[in-house]
Amino acid sequence: MDPNAEPEQTGVGLGLCVIAALAALLLAYLAVGGVAAGPWRASPGNALLGANAMAWGLVFLLSYYFSAKSFVFRGFLWFCLRVSAPAGRKLALVWFAFLAFAGAAMFLTGMGWL
Repeated sequence: MDPNAEPEQTGVGLGLCVIAALAALLLAYLAVGGVAAGPWRASPGNALLGANAMAWGLVFLLSYYFSAKSFVFRGFLWFCLRVSAPAGRKLALVWFAFLAFAGAAMFLTGMGWL
């Protein structure tokens, strides 16, 4: 074990705040009716779906840098280490990049700017 490693914290308060934020974005998306079928166009559903994707990407980024701070971040890092292929910590950065760019495209389309 690395003597300079930061001790793990339970981070219950932080974890519950992250879960509440992701759930609030999902519920807001469902409240506006989601995304209409057909080509992408400006709509609140598209904007909220993009914001939701960017939020999930941000949690992956935070899990890479602050995995010792909360059980949620450790869970996202566990996903990268155990479920994804190829497995590794840096896959959290790949998930962040993918969700950030895809979410930004959805958000900008939903706002009518793209």
